[in-house]
Amino acid sequence: MNWDLLFESGVVYCNLSSNTSITSALEFRKLISRCFKEKHGNIVNEMKETLVDLFDDYNIKNCPDVNKILFSYENTAGSYDLSETGRIYPHIYKPLNLFKEIFGDSMYVCFSIRNYSEFIESTYLQQLKTRGKTYDFYQYLEGIDIDNFNWFEPVEKIREIAGKDRSIIWTYEGYKEKEKHILNILLGDAVTSDRMKYPSAAVNPSFSEKAMEIAKRINPVLDKEERKLMRKILEKNFGTDKNYKKPKLLPEVLQRILNEKYERDIEQIEGLIV
Repeated sequence: MNWDLLFESGVVYCNLSSNTSITSALEFRKLISRCFKEKHGNIVNEMKETLVDLFDDYNIKNCPDVNKILFSYENTAGSYDLSETGRIYPHIYKPLNLFKEIFGDSMYVCFSIRNYSEFIESTYLQQLKTRGKTYDFYQYLEGIDIDNFNWFEPVEKIREIAGKDRSIIWTYEGYKEKEKHILNILLGDAVTSDRMKYPSAAVNPSFSEKAMEIAKRINPVLDKEERKLMRKILEKNFGTDKNYKKPKLLPEVLQRILNEKYERDIEQIEGLIV
């Protein structure tokens, strides 16, 4: 993505992802994590102070006619360890209420939903990739409340707290088809410029079956920094973009049940999707 072009058009991207080295961004992430455990009164003032530093670090004062500030951080919604939560982001209301208190009605929430079976498998692989977990997939699956597993809860909380007209929701499966439309909503007219560059699908390659098995075996002997290094090695050399097989984790019967459930649920959510 051509962020310099977006900056020129008044859009500032504050990168909160794991690859950032900016101190204020790392501090902001810590405050988001704390909001799941502490009362907001303890965090609001700290977050406001950190935002001043964050905006300085991202040079907002030199951005002409700022009209959008974009924060992107997957863990804002909460833990993606479904064996801990049992459901999809049951505590998403906590950071939403915190941001609402700080940003008020200027806050928009962008959120992507995904096929249940793929989401479960993806979150399990994330435990191996980023958290160094070593447990078997079936152990992970045991902690998930399949009967109450749905996107309704987080979607309803987003619309309730941010407002229906400030909630931008799309499906993972439909993103490529609607990419420019979605980015236009998020980022404005600059995305239609001939100078705009779009990220490749291979930017974040998926773990292959081989990478998964290697990670399960080697994670117990690695520390946090070593796991980060090993993750890069596995993604670079054993990703699905290198023609290694994608792991098949869910039993076929359960996969079919979840796929059918997603199709039914998506029909009810369809009118809310961009």
